[in-house]
Amino acid sequence: MGMRNFRKALLIAMLTPNAELARLQSGDRYTELMMRQEELKSYPWGAVWNEYCEKCGVKPADECFFDVKEYENTVLSKRN
Repeated sequence: MGMRNFRKALLIAMLTPNAELARLQSGDRYTELMMRQEELKSYPWGAVWNEYCEKCGVKPADECFFDVKEYENTVLSKRN
């Protein structure tokens, strides 16, 4: 789970236009900066992530949850 979240965070960071956001902030264009940040929340990085997972043979997060739950019930529950 840690590596999966790291890769997803890296993808988001790579797709975020940080130079543009920094330019807006340093230019005191805060309203435009806020609007741009709100717009970025709905960017389709999720579609890129899902495609990457599919190409790597990894289940999407909504399907992966059931595997994690099964592992918790069958393996982790036996540890004390």
